[in-house]
Amino acid sequence: RQVWVAQQGGTIAGPDQIRAERIAGNLCCCCCKGISINIQVFNSPALAAYSWPDGKIFVSRGLMDQLDDQELSAAVAHEMGHLLGAGMIHSVASLRGYNAELDVEKRADAIGVELLKSRGVGASAMVRMLTRVECSRSLPEEYRLAIHSRILALSARS
Repeated sequence: RQVWVAQQGGTIAGPDQIRAERIAGNLCCCCCKGISINIQVFNSPALAAYSWPDGKIFVSRGLMDQLDDQELSAAVAHEMGHLLGAGMIHSVASLRGYNAELDVEKRADAIGVELLKSRGVGASAMVRMLTRVECSRSLPEEYRLAIHSRILALSARS
């Protein structure tokens, strides 16, 4: 993972890290019994987040810059959804997802929405966050289509 982190520009500290920890801590306090969650910000302008099987969640500087606190909570809740969905994930998972794992991504979205609701944040935060990611210029078309499908599924549930 250290090589991957370095390829993403390394991690950053300071206000972004403090904000990410505050948001993750607010979500963890209600749901993460027995699972150790550790969040870090990596230095990339892309709108991206990843969760690793060991409970490590990475969010990009791009997400930090582009999302308000509710939308960032949705991104973190989605990644926690991967970790909580089937116990633990077995490989790295990405906020962006793709068609081959659309059901896995939709499940993480649904768990994330429940986490948000438990903290008084509406499902619309997940939709807004995904819409911002979908509109990202750096997002490949196959990811854009998968995210659009997830937005439609969440909107239909609301």
